[in-house]
Amino acid sequence: GIDGFRNYFAYTWYGKYDGGMMFSGMNYPYPQHLFFCEVIPGLSAPLSWLGQEEVMVGVLHVLLILCFPLSVILLYTILRQWEIHWLYAMLASLLIGMMSPQLMRLSGHFSLAFLVFIPALLRILQLEEKLKLTMYAWAAGLTLIFATFHGYYLMIGSSLLLAYWLFEVSYDQQRRAHLRKHL
Repeated sequence: GIDGFRNYFAYTWYGKYDGGMMFSGMNYPYPQHLFFCEVIPGLSAPLSWLGQEEVMVGVLHVLLILCFPLSVILLYTILRQWEIHWLYAMLASLLIGMMSPQLMRLSGHFSLAFLVFIPALLRILQLEEKLKLTMYAWAAGLTLIFATFHGYYLMIGSSLLLAYWLFEVSYDQQRRAHLRKHL
């Protein structure tokens, strides 16, 4: 659709002409907040030093393409950690990756098409179960990095971390009550 062209324009315009929190490429003479324009400031601002729109678009494409295999690999490792047979884990990770609604964002809303975010966040939570503070620090860091791509990542990551923490607190209370009952 037409959103794809708009996002290329906003991404490269911001990297070439703008800075800060405002985007001046549309709605002249009134600039807009950059997150409403799908500018992906986490990529366009660091790449702006190149000054070449073709390179900026190429980096965006490479990252978007790499997100699918990385998310499938992360999903596979999550499923294998849960001791699911390797063949089922491989098939399930491929199917989960292909059915992700974020793939539909590749037609226009590129800032929401980074498929690797949720599997990476889940993998961090899974790896660091013994080091709670470190786990939350890494997960919050990943969420903040992706929040520079789009504000929705901040909401999604924060909600996932809150749900995980609430489940963890509830599970610990149930386990303690069970131990007190039987000891």
